Amino acid sequence: MRNIILGLIVIFLATSCLDSEKKIHIQRIDELTSQLDSLEQSYKAMPLDSFSYIRETALNNENKIKLYFSEDTIDVEFARAMNRYKAIRKGSKFIMQKRNFLDTVFTFQHSQLEKLKTDIQNGVGKRDKYATYVDAELDNQSMIIQSFNDFEKRYAFMRNEFYEINPLVEDKLKIYMERD
Repeated sequence: MRNIILGLIVIFLATSCLDSEKKIHIQRIDELTSQLDSLEQSYKAMPLDSFSYIRETALNNENKIKLYFSEDTIDVEFARAMNRYKAIRKGSKFIMQKRNFLDTVFTFQHSQLEKLKTDIQNGVGKRDKYATYVDAELDNQSMIIQSFNDFEKRYAFMRNEFYEINPLVEDKLKIYMERD
């Protein structure tokens, strides 16, 4: 009888330890999910619709200037503006790649976190690997955060550059087009 009671106590303690570990893992996953939700909301709040306008306008204006510009000399301010336009065009490839990545990675990461949480709640898989799996998702999320920060910084820079130089370029373009 004594051995049975002692055995039950050991089993109870072992299960309660497993439950507390389970709760810790689930809590970490909930924190990661909350962080991901916040990041995704920040991404969706960005004025991404202006990206197409910026890219197309810069490309069209560059092409028009190539068509209408015929002077042998060019003023320095306009040359710098055109160089900045080229940088916008070239930088837009990075923006598009990061945007495509972020558009898919949020959904994928949500799915991964939800699957891991369900597996832990149901006791599926090796319990001793749960911490490793949660740490792996933490690493994945760190890469997503870094990608978002890079995207956000470059996108803001590109938008600022465009809205700063576009009036000058369009004014010069009007002058060149009127000459023809």
